Amino acid sequence: NMNRKILVSGGSRGIGAAAVEAFVAAGDQVVFLYHSSHDAAKAVCLRTGATSLLADVSDPIAVGQAVKQSSHILGGLDVLVCNAGISRIGQICDTSDADWRQICDTNLASVFYLCRSASEYMVKQHNGRIINVGSVWGRCGASCEVAYSASKAGVRGLTMALAKELAPSGITVNCV
Repeated sequence: NMNRKILVSGGSRGIGAAAVEAFVAAGDQVVFLYHSSHDAAKAVCLRTGATSLLADVSDPIAVGQAVKQSSHILGGLDVLVCNAGISRIGQICDTSDADWRQICDTNLASVFYLCRSASEYMVKQHNGRIINVGSVWGRCGASCEVAYSASKAGVRGLTMALAKELAPSGITVNCV
């Protein structure tokens, strides 16, 4: 399984950066998306030789363009890792409409946009792997993280539904 063509969202820091490093170490070609951590993204590129693309994953048009550009850079798309995520800790009364929208758009809508765009490529080749990064809070909920917990529960539901939809096309969809 060497030299797979991999796209990772939220690849400049944390779990995403670790995924980029692990895939590159396994001999894969990697493009990763990042939103605001320019210096961190540059450091991951220098460390790994992966390619970074600036993209707001909460924007469906930006996602479509980023997936198309990634597929062009990589010469295809075998694996998608939806990792981009944000959280704000605070009570529900202190969670603004803007906070709710930004968390849900970044954590859940982005997964929908990325999966929708990537699945076009994967269905054509009748092969692919989609890995969505969830959270234990999506299963049991976290006090003072209502929006985050709801968004991650949504990722779980999206994953289960999409796994059934894409299985006949030889594509697996999992949430970790």
